Amino acid sequence: MAKIEFRTEWLTQIGLAAKCGSADEVVELCVAIQRIAQGKPVDEMSSLVALLFEPIKEAINEERTKSERNRTNRQQKANKNEGKTEVVRKEKEEREENKEESREESEEVSPHTPLQEDKEESKGETREEREERETRVHARESETALSIFADALPAPQFVPGSDPHKLTDKGLEQEFEALWLLYPRKAGKADALRHYKSARKSGTSYDEVEQGIIRYTRHIKDEHTDPQYIAMGSTWFCGHRWEDVYARHGPKPGSLEWIAQL
Repeated sequence: MAKIEFRTEWLTQIGLAAKCGSADEVVELCVAIQRIAQGKPVDEMSSLVALLFEPIKEAINEERTKSERNRTNRQQKANKNEGKTEVVRKEKEEREENKEESREESEEVSPHTPLQEDKEESKGETREEREERETRVHARESETALSIFADALPAPQFVPGSDPHKLTDKGLEQEFEALWLLYPRKAGKADALRHYKSARKSGTSYDEVEQGIIRYTRHIKDEHTDPQYIAMGSTWFCGHRWEDVYARHGPKPGSLEWIAQL
């Protein structure tokens, strides 16, 4: 129920009732004001009291209507704000759900990289298992290196020297760097460089070594050599392996190359 404040103007109506009417009419007017302020029905009254009470009744009803309207507006505003809060909460929950679904889908779709697989395999493994895993990793790295080489090999960016007596360390190092790019298993670079310098000063030409690397690279690819059995760079240069001759056994029976030759 809306709270109705007593107004000073009502004293004027009560004074008129005291001046023009009896004491009972004054009491009757006060009781009527109290009942309507409490929202209760007003009993029948004398014509004088009814005349004086009418403007008070209109003022109270108007004030009650205004108060009810304000209360309704406040309630509607509160409901509206509550609705906005609920919408914001639901949108936030939907965003969190979509984010979680996207994360799960990405985890299902994205493949494991070799590094991730190696980390997963390394948990709780024995020494033998670890050594076997490291061998597999080394084999994958060697296979990746081999896949780079094709028949069209990069040409050196310089003209190698032809006179062994005029070779300089800087020139030999430049030659070796170009050859090292071609060699499939880059291990023991310092020793390989030392053996290359010695061979060049002994009369071996740059082209001999280059063609030897090309033949060896094609040989291990034709024979599908296990990467762990490819000669290290230091071993290959130390043994003057560019002098090796490889027998070609032809394509494997049943292969596409073998069928093409037929």
